[in-house]
Amino acid sequence: MGVKHSSWVILAAGLAGWFAPACGSEENVSSLRVLDASVVLLELPSGMGRAERPAVEFKHGLHTKALEHLGCKTCHVVGDKQIVRAELNWPEVPKDSRDWMDAYHAFCLGCHQEKTEALLAEAPIDCGLCHIKRGAGLSGRAPMRMSASLHARHIKAEKDRCESCHHFYDEKSKKLMTQPGTESNCSHCHHKDHRQGRDIISNGKQLSYREAAHLGCVNCHIRRSNEGKESGPWLCDGCHDRDEQTKFATLDPVPRLQRDQPDLIWLDASTSKISPVPFDHKSHETFTAACSDCHHNTLEACSTCHPTRGDKRGEGITLEQAYHQVRSRMSCVGCHNEQLEKRVCAGCHGMLSREPGRDACKICHPLADDSGKMQDDLKKILAPPAWPALPNPSDDFPDKIGIDKISDQYAAADFPHRRIVLALDRIVRENKLAMRFHLDNETMCAGCHHHNPKEARFLACSACHSEKSHPVKDLPNLTQAYHRQCIGCHQRMDHPAQECEDCHKIKSKEVSP
Repeated sequence: MGVKHSSWVILAAGLAGWFAPACGSEENVSSLRVLDASVVLLELPSGMGRAERPAVEFKHGLHTKALEHLGCKTCHVVGDKQIVRAELNWPEVPKDSRDWMDAYHAFCLGCHQEKTEALLAEAPIDCGLCHIKRGAGLSGRAPMRMSASLHARHIKAEKDRCESCHHFYDEKSKKLMTQPGTESNCSHCHHKDHRQGRDIISNGKQLSYREAAHLGCVNCHIRRSNEGKESGPWLCDGCHDRDEQTKFATLDPVPRLQRDQPDLIWLDASTSKISPVPFDHKSHETFTAACSDCHHNTLEACSTCHPTRGDKRGEGITLEQAYHQVRSRMSCVGCHNEQLEKRVCAGCHGMLSREPGRDACKICHPLADDSGKMQDDLKKILAPPAWPALPNPSDDFPDKIGIDKISDQYAAADFPHRRIVLALDRIVRENKLAMRFHLDNETMCAGCHHHNPKEARFLACSACHSEKSHPVKDLPNLTQAYHRQCIGCHQRMDHPAQECEDCHKIKSKEVSP
């Protein structure tokens, strides 16, 4: 019995086609084209030289629909239990460029000629209709990722049978085995970096990541569909089109994945001189799309691959770097910095230095020594901080401030000081990360009063910014400081008030008699 539905192909490198050579038609493209998610570029495998003709943009989705009544076996090898494989259904794998040319022409053109002669379709048979010279194209294929919600749906569908996807090869028994609690990413064993054919074709025993994903996911979806069960997509667009991905049903709330992980934990390095970090593991699970955001391949501790001196398993990245790399979204500091780019945070943080001061270390490393390593201490330390109430209006905390620096052209601007502070205060109170790092009102106020001495009365902008810009330091004059701070904040927060007259009324000109 053949497979009813399916559509997938990964023809790159090892299963790539031969680009014959360009006679014919050209397509003038004035801008970069976005290719459909199902388009596969057929090119010579690496090391076989440069093709003479343009690459064929193979529209896999179009062919799937046209041949749906025949099934995948029309083009692909279908093995035991109707498992569709990536290999094309030809007598033998080509060995050189001439073999690739002959194989693809016999395979593709043979089918086209057969359909055309039977008047089933007007399939192209001329060189220039497939090998078209086009402008550069950008693949519209979006990577497919197993989010926490999607993972939970699969667990439910498979009735908690983790071995359906997670397994390892046992050398002793020569079988695929599973062991609860040791599950890892597919790419941990099925590597992504296979090239020149191995990205598609199994290298003997171990499948590449791409082949393993398509063999496992697509064939499972096909099988469930044929059995009349709820199933996921099997067409390329169904998984790799961004618009289609937005249609995936999501769970709210997402049930917690139980792998004996602690709710609270100390992050510590035995050789470090600084105190350990109290870490709310349960809370962070809700802020990430998947466990792999932090545990890249396995569920083991960070120090397993990132020891204090670095190791090849962690690409030489030390434990300190894994936690503190400023520009890596996989590190603690990098992930926190990514949050600062969000609209509600960017207004203030866009003006501040990205490099944290030494005082910031104490927020994550609160202990003076190791004496507090107790679970009760963790709960106490990680309890939500008491955020102080804002003071009542006063000379030190005015409701409005008049700014008349350019009064020769515009009327004074009424800066709504208290309203802005109240808005920032609300943003902080509604954000757990902000509550943790904004220890007091003064920390929040530093967004504008950026160099004010700690615990001192807040100084006016004119205390640091004079009539002239500093010739060496990045210290603009007072007018520039106002506009850089106010308009810059509005731009980063997407606030509509960015034009002169949004803040300043133009003074009416006196007409001489």
